[in-house]
Amino acid sequence: MMLWLVCLGSLFSVKASAQEAQTQTFSSVTLTLPKHSYRDDKPNSYLFRLLQEALLSQGLKAQITYTAESMNQKRAVEALSNHEHINLCWFATTPELEARLQPIKVPLYYGLHGERVLLINKNKQAAFKSIQSLDDLSTMVGLQKYSWSEYALLRFNGLNINGQQSYEGMFKALEEGIADYFPRSVLTVQGELARQNRQETKSNLMIEPRLLLRFPNNYYFFTHKNDNALAVPLQQGLETLQANGRFKALFEEHYGNSTAGLNLSQRQVLHLKVPPG
Repeated sequence: MMLWLVCLGSLFSVKASAQEAQTQTFSSVTLTLPKHSYRDDKPNSYLFRLLQEALLSQGLKAQITYTAESMNQKRAVEALSNHEHINLCWFATTPELEARLQPIKVPLYYGLHGERVLLINKNKQAAFKSIQSLDDLSTMVGLQKYSWSEYALLRFNGLNINGQQSYEGMFKALEEGIADYFPRSVLTVQGELARQNRQETKSNLMIEPRLLLRFPNNYYFFTHKNDNALAVPLQQGLETLQANGRFKALFEEHYGNSTAGLNLSQRQVLHLKVPPG
């Protein structure tokens, strides 16, 4: 009889918990993000799900909106630091950014955006076989938009970088031989190349098979310096997802196969130094 009462009590407890979960109310929080400055951009579903699930774990339901006008990184940093137009963004962290904004210090990509392979024109593959150092690579013309944080990093390491092209223009510059290489993250390069091949029926681009650029790189979410109402629950929510394994599961779901076939462990690594803060 006692066992039956215990089981009945457990059943009612489970039922009550389920009903409580169904009736739980969440406060709403609006996240205003910058519209990106290049046309081919698509919503980052990995980061969106991280945001939504992290805040939901803290009782907040995220409503994501965008600015009407596009913003490059420089404009986004300015807007966020002035608490105008946007209230959240994500960047590769630097000492300057952390001084101006409030970083949520949970690395979003496990540092893998600091691993870069080179998109090149197939006709120039032979020229890269003799590259053994950054000095060798500096004789070639690389691409990186001047407003991106990696532009200053590449220039600091003595590389010859054209920063005047748009995102789409950089692929075109490779196709036309105006430049020699375009460093891309190991997490995104294969998707970018596949998209380029779909858009250009005679695309002549490939991933250079031997070299890997490596530098310390962590992407964080950032808020306004004093926006603790958003920063604190977001930090706590991300840490909750880390603790329960959901953070890693989301990363694997979106990027688990991204580096397949790149042979990263067999590549010659060229280490980049980070400019002083």
